[in-house]
Order: sequence, then structure tokens, then C-alpha cells
Amino acid sequence: MSSLKLAEFFFSRIKETIDYKQYIGEVSIDFEHDETYGNDYIRVSYMVLVNERFESINSNEKLSLFQQAPTYSFSLSTNQGRSLKKDKMLRILEFRHIYESLASYAILQFETYLDAATAIKVRGIDMWPEANYVEKYLSSVLPTVNRRGAYFDLERNVSQWSGLHQLAAASRKIYTKEKEQFSITDIEINRLFSIELNSIHNLVLGYAIPIKVKGTQTIDEIRIHTSKLVAALKKEINAEYNYNLEKHKRLIPYLYNSFLMAEKIQIINYQQSAYLKHFIIQEGDILQLKDNRIVVVNTVSIDLENEINVEYAILKTDLQAGERTRVIGTRDILFVLKKSFFQEFIAQTLVKHLSILYKWMLKRKMKFSFMPFTPDLTKDMDVSDKK
Repeated sequence: MSSLKLAEFFFSRIKETIDYKQYIGEVSIDFEHDETYGNDYIRVSYMVLVNERFESINSNEKLSLFQQAPTYSFSLSTNQGRSLKKDKMLRILEFRHIYESLASYAILQFETYLDAATAIKVRGIDMWPEANYVEKYLSSVLPTVNRRGAYFDLERNVSQWSGLHQLAAASRKIYTKEKEQFSITDIEINRLFSIELNSIHNLVLGYAIPIKVKGTQTIDEIRIHTSKLVAALKKEINAEYNYNLEKHKRLIPYLYNSFLMAEKIQIINYQQSAYLKHFIIQEGDILQLKDNRIVVVNTVSIDLENEINVEYAILKTDLQAGERTRVIGTRDILFVLKKSFFQEFIAQTLVKHLSILYKWMLKRKMKFSFMPFTPDLTKDMDVSDKK
């Protein structure tokens, strides 16, 4: 019945428009999806703007013209039947088909009978996301996916459609300049990390991450600016509430390893430098090894496997450093005497002998212990990890 009544609404308005065409400056047809008190509907508006000729007629004649209602509400669901989501989807498709036919008929009539100077504005329905996503879900998603969230996903896709297209339009310049940065898609992230597409789209929209959209009537895929995605994820993992926290923490290293290797190396080098700056062993410190040898530290470094390497020279009997050096790992180190204590010993002791130093160290040396270095790609370079 709604389709028949919508057709009657169109036909009566079109006839009235043609009958009084000499008084019309513009005719416009539009529609919008709305909800009131749990009743879901599409409001169709058919508006006419009068011209100067209309102003020249008398008041009584004005009142007799354009008597038809300017709007019609096409019901999708009521507050008693909101659980019947599939019925609502079918009603959306029903509206699209009848509106498409009626709008085409209206345009044909206007172009045939209205004056050439009359402006005609009829909203097309081919870019209406509600209907396009409904058709996509009914034909491909719902037959293969049986879950309650399917309808909710559809509604979120519809709500995000316009924003994603606007963001893509705003991203055109950066896409042209940095096309190679758009190296991962929402589909890949969903497949690899089980993050819902709607959640990915919310993140992209929330942080205005540059994107490239594939698909017009429905969005089939978005390519995302990788380094800006990483920056957004780092902010997101520090948010008060993050439903996908652990997934985001796994996604960040994946992006660095797959697409941002130079940035990864830069971050790791920075974190290594910060780590070594606060490491228990520094250049000039004295070490007692597990075989009881006393050595002096030349350098401390971190290798490709994130292992700590210490280069040392053996202290001679007269406490001079030997010329030969060796590199060891942390497992060979037992105690540490800080450089300042060793300098104090040298300054205060007349007899410089290794055996005397060994005894002097007993109350001043520290047992060697440390936390291994672990790179954390979820942190920015201005965040140092003081261990």
C-alpha cells in the first residue's frame, strides 16, 4: 500500500506542477531517512518555488493553487516491529525501486512540459548508501553469514559511508604525493588481526587518517596511509578504553616489519641508545667475571639479536689496561664496580696492585643484574624506557 500511495503522491504533485507551470521557478524532489518515537520511515519531499508571475496574481487565486501536500512518509518499521530487521531491509529496497521509477517519470514530465527556465532538482537514489548496502548484504553477506551482528554492521556501514568518501576526497593530495604509503587495506587488517571493518573505519575517521576508497555506491575496500595509521594506533592504545587493545599492539609491529622498516630501525636505535644510557655497566667500569678475572669496560653495545655485548680489556697486575680486548655477553659477568669507585681507589691508594683492588672491591662492588633489552615499537621515540 505504501508504494501505491507514494505513486499517488507523485502523480498528483506532478499534475499540479504541470497545471500551474507558469507560476513555478523551481521544482525539487528529495528524500531522507528519519525516525520518530521508534517509527522508522523515509520522508519524501516535493517542493516548488514560485516565480515573479505568481506574485502578480490576487490573494484568493494564490490560495487556490498548490493544494497538494509537500511531503509523504514511507514507513519502514514501527516501534512494535523493530526486531524484524530483514523486513525493514526489504522495505528499503522496495522504496528504492518505486522511487527510482517515479523520479525518472517526474524528470521526463518536467522536461517535456515545464518552461525551459524552470529549475529542476531531483535527487537520484543510485548513491543512497542505505539501499546499496542493503542490496549488498541481502545478496552476498547474509546468505553466507549467520550472526546477529550482520544487521548492525549494515547500519554502521551506512553511517560511515559519507564520512569515508569525504575523508578520501580530502586525502587526494597526500595520496598523489605519498602513494607508496597507502600500503595496507582494511580488508587485510580484518583478515590478519580479526579487527572488525567498522572498528577500522571508526579509527580512520576518528583520527582523519588519509585513505583511498575503492567503491562508490558501497565501499568495498580502503587503502590506508600506513605511517599515519601507526601514529593513530599509538594514541589509541593509550586511550582509557580500547576494546581492540591487544590486537592494536600486535598490528603496530606488523606494520613496521612489513612496510616501515626504516622507521623501525630508527625507533630501535633510539630505544637502544636510551637503554644503554641507563644500563648498569658503563665505559670505564670494573667487572669481576665468573672466572674471577678483573677487567675494565671499553664499550657496551646491543647486537641484532638484542643481546648486550661488553668489550673489555684485562687489568694487569699494576692496574693498567691490557692492549688485547675481548667481547663477552652478560652471562659471564658476576660483579660491577662503578668507574667512580675505581677512580677513588686509584687516587687514595699508594700501591697500585690488582690483589689490593680485589680486596678493596669486596664491600663496594654490586652484584650484576639487569632487565634484558626488548624493543617496543608501540612507543614513540620521545618515550625513553629507563631500566
